[in-house]
Amino acid sequence: MATNTENFQKKTLRLPPLRLWKWLAAIFLLLSIPFAILFRQATTAFTVTATMTRNEIAQEVEKLASRLAFESRKSVQVKELLRDFTQKYNEPLKSAAFFRQMLEEFAAGCHPHLAAGLRIHESALTAMQNHYESRLKKLLPGVKLVKWGLDMRERPDSDQLKPKWVYQKLAESVIRSVNPTGEQRGTAFDYLEHVPMLNRYFTEASGLGNFLKYSGELLECGNPAGNKLMMFWDSEKTFDINSSRRTAGGFLAVIETELPELFGLQTLIRRKSHEWEGSGLSIGWISETQALRHHLPHPFPAADEKSWAEHIVSQPDGLYERSGVMFSVKRAGEGLVILTAASTRSLIMQYERKVFFLTLFFLFIAFMPLLIIFSGRRNDGMAFSIRFQIAGLFVFALLLPAVAIFQLGFELLQDRQKSFETDAYKEIDQIRKDLDENMSYAFRQLEKIADAIGSDLMDLDFDVKGRFARPDKADEILKRHGDKVTILHTYLFNSYAELVSMFSFQDSDTGEGSNLLPLVQSLAKIKLRASGKLQTRGKVLDVSLMDLVVEATGGSNLEEIRAILNARENRAFEMKFSGRSSIFYIGQFASRNFPGETFSMVMLLRDAHFERMYLRMMIEKICSQPKFKNRIQLYFGENDCGTSHYFYDAPLADPWFDYTSDSPDSLKVGRLSETTRLNGNSVKEKITLETGGRKCLFYSFRPISVEQQAVVALFNYAEIEQELRFLWQFILVSLLVSIVMVMVLARIMARSLIEPVVLLRQGVEEVESGNYQTEVLLPGQDEIVELAQAFNKMNQGLDERERMTRYLSRSAVDAVVKGEDRQMGGKKVPATILFSDIRSFTTISESNSAEDVVALLNEYFAAMNEVVEKFGGDIDKFIGDAIMAQFIPPVGENPADYALNAVKCALEMMTALEKFNQQRLDRGLFAIKIGVGINSGDVIAGNIGSPGRMDRTVIGDTVNVASRLEGMSKLGRHTNVIVSRSTLDLVEQAVEVEQLSETAVKGKTSAVEMLEVICLKVYN
Repeated sequence: MATNTENFQKKTLRLPPLRLWKWLAAIFLLLSIPFAILFRQATTAFTVTATMTRNEIAQEVEKLASRLAFESRKSVQVKELLRDFTQKYNEPLKSAAFFRQMLEEFAAGCHPHLAAGLRIHESALTAMQNHYESRLKKLLPGVKLVKWGLDMRERPDSDQLKPKWVYQKLAESVIRSVNPTGEQRGTAFDYLEHVPMLNRYFTEASGLGNFLKYSGELLECGNPAGNKLMMFWDSEKTFDINSSRRTAGGFLAVIETELPELFGLQTLIRRKSHEWEGSGLSIGWISETQALRHHLPHPFPAADEKSWAEHIVSQPDGLYERSGVMFSVKRAGEGLVILTAASTRSLIMQYERKVFFLTLFFLFIAFMPLLIIFSGRRNDGMAFSIRFQIAGLFVFALLLPAVAIFQLGFELLQDRQKSFETDAYKEIDQIRKDLDENMSYAFRQLEKIADAIGSDLMDLDFDVKGRFARPDKADEILKRHGDKVTILHTYLFNSYAELVSMFSFQDSDTGEGSNLLPLVQSLAKIKLRASGKLQTRGKVLDVSLMDLVVEATGGSNLEEIRAILNARENRAFEMKFSGRSSIFYIGQFASRNFPGETFSMVMLLRDAHFERMYLRMMIEKICSQPKFKNRIQLYFGENDCGTSHYFYDAPLADPWFDYTSDSPDSLKVGRLSETTRLNGNSVKEKITLETGGRKCLFYSFRPISVEQQAVVALFNYAEIEQELRFLWQFILVSLLVSIVMVMVLARIMARSLIEPVVLLRQGVEEVESGNYQTEVLLPGQDEIVELAQAFNKMNQGLDERERMTRYLSRSAVDAVVKGEDRQMGGKKVPATILFSDIRSFTTISESNSAEDVVALLNEYFAAMNEVVEKFGGDIDKFIGDAIMAQFIPPVGENPADYALNAVKCALEMMTALEKFNQQRLDRGLFAIKIGVGINSGDVIAGNIGSPGRMDRTVIGDTVNVASRLEGMSKLGRHTNVIVSRSTLDLVEQAVEVEQLSETAVKGKTSAVEMLEVICLKVYN
């Protein structure tokens, strides 16, 4: 059924563009709720972080304030200065004493040059001492030194103090307590002889007896004139020529003048300000007694210092925050208010900065799609590929959850870090609890060690008087057990409570052991009486021995001591006397070598030595556990920070640094623990050791049951960092999994949407290239599949129309494309017409089958059509065995060029014919001959026929003449290509021709001039 195309009109299907306000509304709805949630979440996280940081700052401020309030006391700093001076002063003191002794011992036989050298060296050491003294007097104004040397007499270069007799008696008492000879004194506690007289002179001098006995302690008192005094003494011992210990010398420091109010604080700042440099903390002070004289630290505004000072002194001690400043108020006595402060403005600025950048980020994310939309709009729509649009949609959809995951992960990391640190401190707190609760374990261990010593001693031989036959063997036994516990004095009594033997530790004072003999003898008697082993000689004296204990101990824990002494077991216990705690062990033993005798052994330990034994045992017990290996290390040392080293040797298998010497790490860790050592406050900190760059959590504390020692625990932070690293990897993996999921979804979307569109586009490209047999097959049944089916139907129709165009000339097809097929008639145009024909075709048709003839024509026309198209010609029609081709130049082009193309086409047709015939001959078929006629002139080109059936062709005399010239081509002798004069006039410069005789042709009244083309002159 024919379709009348005149019934159709041009129709345009247009997709209206999406309005801009709809884009904005969609973006707003897409982003508003997630942005609000994320912004709220992020700002809340920032607030929590800021609060935590503020709390940490508050802890640091309060911690420093507590430390300053204690250490800024004048007495504390005076004591620290004198201890520092002692450490430096005693070294040249010992050396000078040794050289002085050499001069005294060998003065007669010593070579003069050697003696001069010794004196020069002694002078150098004295000059060094004088240098240290001058530095001390600069740091500590008003200090005066009473010095003594080898002879234990006051040196002539001592400072003079008035009244002289008081300080002479004081120095004499100190010298007696030193006991330079080491010999047993006839009278116990003879160094206390002058105490009653000194107590009458010095006011408020409580503890004068302990001050005289123990060096390194500071005594604060007054004199009758009302002046406040500070006194400190130290004495150094050295080995003499015979390797026995003797006193090298010492000094008594006395400060009679009143030190400035700020002396302690200023000295502390000068000595230890480096410890809080760079921490953001600063210190200041206010004097309430000097009209609010003040020095406010840096965070306080300088313009309002007076009003700030008035506000601060009106507040009680505590922690405050005002106007971006966090400060602690601590009163240190004598009207001095100590301030520690830190600025929170930087914290607020940091918070505001985070919120600002977060807002910028959200705005960027919000405006980014708008920028993309505006920059990519073309023709009121998007100019991006569908692949890019879908990928961008998924990336944008991923951005918000990715930010959420990252933000949550960052917060989780911070929370987990705090949690891990808290868990680590809890683990150390458990160790602290073990140290607090296991002091009884130390007593039991001491009892085991003492029982082993007693058993070993009982295996020795005794003489008839009940004494050791070989005392040196007893010394060996005590030394063998000395690596476990430092025993100060060991006493052995027989059943009459008579002293059999006494041993003292090599660094202890044997005079002290003798002074304590009445006390320990009383304890032994009480123990022997309780066990029924006490024997007497002569008249029995009913003496209340507990009275002696009460007198010696001041009644401390008397009931507990009574219960221990009345018990039958060998027991260790703690007892206080002379102001210090000591540990006693009392046990009873029987010897096989001395039958019938019961020996009582009394051992005395200083509290510091006992605590050291306890801590060593506990550290070995704790650190040997597999769960603490390379995780926690424990160190301990005395609370006296004036010693040469901070820590004692502990049984650590693999210590993290050299803690028993003054290494950088030992100093760093030790200084951090000073707050714990001095005032008992625990300290928590993060530090990095220089040895191996190990990062650690620091925790110093003083166990409840330990008074003289402080413990430092280091937790290996690498364990926490590893946990945080695993957590961070988990967060990254989660983020990557989200990205992979989005990529998979994008791939699925591409598979279901983008790839079908790409296939359709490839199909369109194939059609555009002329392949109308392209077919697109898609799975499923959706809109794109329906589009593919419509495409296939359209392509099928195009293929049918393309195959129909094979029956039409190219000019006919061009007319359809240009829309000229709707108009009947034609127009005159210049053209060159070419006719070709097969010679003797009738004979060929009669002598061959129809199939062979059709095959011949198809092969022949295919070869000739290719040549015609090569030179820009258009085959108007096939007329039997003849070809009619037209060469019509477009408007504005030269007709001569197209005429020359026609001649070239004819010659190429002859060349193609030779190849065509050779192929046929090779197949055993006959060859053919053709002739060509060419004429140029005006023709009528247009539509001929009716509206229902038209033919696009050219007509006119030029066409007829060309047909007649082809018929005359058999007269040619060269190429059989005949051209007319009109054609020759157009191509005369390019071809060589041969004139043929003029001949009258059918339809022409006059003869037509014919010319045979021989060859081309120029062939481009």
